[in-house]
Amino acid sequence: MSKKTLNELTLKDNFIFQVKRDREMEGRFMLLELLSQDERAEGVLEGKREDILELLSDLDRVPEDLENEVESQEDPEVLGIWLKLDARASSS
Repeated sequence: MSKKTLNELTLKDNFIFQVKRDREMEGRFMLLELLSQDERAEGVLEGKREDILELLSDLDRVPEDLENEVESQEDPEVLGIWLKLDARASSS
């Protein structure tokens, strides 16, 4: 391992040690991690919604009420089912 890499690891380890020592900072990092997880989950939902609407639009014009229903769906399992059904319909 190069001296630079070893030095970088030492700095990183020292930073982690300092953060763990400071409970308030640790709490902030935990909150940041939870927010990041929420954003990733919302990104997955948004991606599924976009894919569903794109596949539907390939078949025909998407009615506004159907588009609203897709956009308001929050359950990733329901969106997954819709996406699979949509994909099957698009390939027929």
